[in-house]
Amino acid sequence: MPDMGWPMEYTDLSAEKALLSKWVDLEKGYLDSTRMLHFPEALNLLYPAGKPRFYLYTTKTTGQSRVQDLGHYQNECADYYHYTFDEQALQTGDEVLFASRLPLDLTYENNPAFDSWYRSKLMPDCADCPSSHDKAISFAKLTGTENLYFMYADAFPSNRELYTPLRALVAKGENGKWIELWYSDIDNFGCSCL
Repeated sequence: MPDMGWPMEYTDLSAEKALLSKWVDLEKGYLDSTRMLHFPEALNLLYPAGKPRFYLYTTKTTGQSRVQDLGHYQNECADYYHYTFDEQALQTGDEVLFASRLPLDLTYENNPAFDSWYRSKLMPDCADCPSSHDKAISFAKLTGTENLYFMYADAFPSNRELYTPLRALVAKGENGKWIELWYSDIDNFGCSCL
């Protein structure tokens, strides 16, 4: 694989950017970049008959909810979208890990052996930028699969010091290495500003 260099060029091709670009120039940033800005009119125009329903996946259960609002946060160190939803769909103590418009058949279980194997295959981190890979734990697998787990590291009560909460779908490859089929994190540390 060719050397991609660091930082890699990132182009936002998301549906969120296309939608919000009708209200504000996301490339130039906001006049006040110290807070999350919400755009309720964007979703109201896009979904006049009612905002979409989606599935919530927590540490223990699956539920359904409806999108309420779409927000965007942008400053020189961070850039991300934020959806709010009706939290009545959650049971007391549930922590949302991810959402999907698709129903997924999950078996909720932690697999400490898989977690240990995953950590044993980690490469050393860049000295300047923290990651939470070494804190990731499995919480569910797609029903009927082996060695294919959803994992997370988060700022829930047991991990209050994490700067980079993450979500991932990790498979154990035939060669014994792990394969990230899906990965997402939030850089609360601000590594892009170093």
